[in-house]
Amino acid sequence: METKERIYWIDTLKFFGILAIYLFHLGEAGGRSYTFGSIYRVPLFFFIAGSLESLSKDNSPLPQYIFKRFKALMVPYFFFALFYLLLWAIFNNTGLGVLLPMLKQDFMAVRNHISAASLWFLPCLFVMEVMFRVLKMLLRDKWLILAASAILFLVANNFLGFLPIQDPRWFWNMDSALHYIVYFALGYAVFSYLVNFLKQDTRGKQVLFWVLAAFAFGITALLYTGKDFITPLFARLGILSPVNMLAKAIPVIWLNVVLAWLLQGWALLRRIGSGTLWLCGYEQAYKLVISQLGGLAGIAGLGTQFANPLAALLYALVILLVSPYTVIPFGKSLYYNLLPFMTPRPKPVSDESPIPS
Repeated sequence: METKERIYWIDTLKFFGILAIYLFHLGEAGGRSYTFGSIYRVPLFFFIAGSLESLSKDNSPLPQYIFKRFKALMVPYFFFALFYLLLWAIFNNTGLGVLLPMLKQDFMAVRNHISAASLWFLPCLFVMEVMFRVLKMLLRDKWLILAASAILFLVANNFLGFLPIQDPRWFWNMDSALHYIVYFALGYAVFSYLVNFLKQDTRGKQVLFWVLAAFAFGITALLYTGKDFITPLFARLGILSPVNMLAKAIPVIWLNVVLAWLLQGWALLRRIGSGTLWLCGYEQAYKLVISQLGGLAGIAGLGTQFANPLAALLYALVILLVSPYTVIPFGKSLYYNLLPFMTPRPKPVSDESPIPS
């Protein structure tokens, strides 16, 4: 049996990722966080997924691997989608005539065409993991896999006839998987080196850590304030010009890693980060319930209208900070009670590893 221990700073990193996603999904009410979040929020989660893949000891045959990943990602996807549709239909007194086309869209799972929009990530990750397993079988070397993934990224952004990042079209987000797989491969390739570097067990590593952190902070601050000096640098590179997206995302991802490393001792953030499946799966339903409760309390636009970006940030923070006591335990209980065959086996080791030194 494969066992994995939790890594504290990875769970904290997931917290920062889900906060960015919740802020982004508030739209322009989030102020600069909306446009800034588009740079890194999704790449960060695929980077994390690739990092965790580097720890996997799963060598099962491809059909068995596909079955396991389908169970882990696609079964939750269909559950969350059906749950949201049911809730939405109840709140809107909707009949089958409206629901059936929505069910079809949810089965196709094309990003921006799903009832609960945030769920697109799960089928995309499933497709990506299968693609990545095939690359591992063919290439074996992690740097060759990264190179192949970079080529797929360039193909997706130059030769499909449309841009997956702007106009996704393919079943289960296969086009988006081609675009984002480079971040997954990057996490897979560099994670062992990253862990070793974060230990900062030499004076040189300590100095380099803070120098790189300061550099990433400077780039992030410029991008956040709308000063994108990176895109023009790549504009004349032809088919290589999409690399500007990588050049912008990677420093911001690194800054998030630095923050996660520094704040990994904060248990509440780790609890939230470890529940990102539920926070992603129930996000739209969570917000739908909040807006309905606001209506009952006479608060119009609760969760959808904000006086300023700071109010939007505080709203996202509050619903995340209370999630370990609300949506996460309720969501888990509902899921495993309705789908008891999905209940995970007891872990043979402690759920969390010591904080790395």
